[in-house]
Amino acid sequence: MIDWEDFREIVWNNIEKQELFQKEKILPETNLMEDLQFDSVAMITLFSDIEEKWGIDFTDLEDFGDRFDVCGKIYEGIRLLREKGDGG
Repeated sequence: MIDWEDFREIVWNNIEKQELFQKEKILPETNLMEDLQFDSVAMITLFSDIEEKWGIDFTDLEDFGDRFDVCGKIYEGIRLLREKGDGG
């Protein structure tokens, strides 16, 4: 099982200029590129870290293209993939 705080921690660890942001303000509606200034390298690193931590593969998510930019959508995608991987 994943929880929001674990997810938020991974996002926070991938922010280049942490001094500009407060971890507590990373919310489900937070946009990685617009709100947290993620670039393409940071996005790739984030998804790699998520896949490694939770043992998932985002390419298995049919609607990944609709989920890659907003924290809540990414989090929900992780949950769906974990449920799928657990047979549920």
